Amino acid sequence: IACYLKHTGKVSRELFATPLLVIMGTEWPIYALLNSYDWAWPGLPAGRDYMCGQSNRSILAWPELRSALEFDPSQPWRSWWKDSVRFVFDAKVVSDFYTRSRECLYGVYVMNMLKAMWATDTESSAFNIYAPYVQWILYESVHLLGAGGWPIFALLHHFTSLRRHGFRLDFTATELGGLPFREHGEWLQAQPLDRHLSLAQPRPGWR
Repeated sequence: IACYLKHTGKVSRELFATPLLVIMGTEWPIYALLNSYDWAWPGLPAGRDYMCGQSNRSILAWPELRSALEFDPSQPWRSWWKDSVRFVFDAKVVSDFYTRSRECLYGVYVMNMLKAMWATDTESSAFNIYAPYVQWILYESVHLLGAGGWPIFALLHHFTSLRRHGFRLDFTATELGGLPFREHGEWLQAQPLDRHLSLAQPRPGWR
């Protein structure tokens, strides 16, 4: 177990350090791989109700939110994307977020992720409001995120389907290869500012 925790700790730190926009843009299926793993071993701390099935549900029925995110073969017409809205934007939760976090922390994690998704898909100007909250989720143990009973990694992978475009270089390799003074960067930086700027001006017709 010590070896497992040591290495999952490294994974957690790297995921926390990787911006959500990078995850959205990359072709590497990072969270799809994490979602494919069986996180049952070595289990969860005894007495912890990560799925919020036994929590105080006077404000929000957390098991119902979790159920809305699950695929039910007998109801193929259901949409977790739409079914979760009434929970995610519940005014009673927004009015006292601190209390709801103590009531069901992982449920709140999921709500913030879904809000970031809705912002990405419908009102991208609001994305930066919710993105930091999604990033903070990754400060949590990767094992607990995987084993806690919420589809957190599946939802994080879903962000890749919301990207507007993939990663692309602003310049082609040929253009980068033809940059003036590209082999003499140190010399160019040593020039007075005016001289530097005049030398670094693009050639007529270049780009």
